[in-house]
Amino acid sequence: MIDATYTQRDGAVDLRKLKLNLPSSQLEANGHLGAYPMVSPSALKVDFHTSNLSEFDTVLRDLD
Repeated sequence: MIDATYTQRDGAVDLRKLKLNLPSSQLEANGHLGAYPMVSPSALKVDFHTSNLSEFDTVLRDLD
């Protein structure tokens, strides 16, 4: 679930709530994401719990 608003005026995303539930992992986040320009500041609060990091093997490999 994602509840967010992008504002073109300042190129930012107001992330009210991001929630991801996987079989062995839960992630919740909220805050301010500076999307454009790329040097814009971001401030995110992330709460992440997992009992099986292998759920993220593909993503982590792609990120190198």
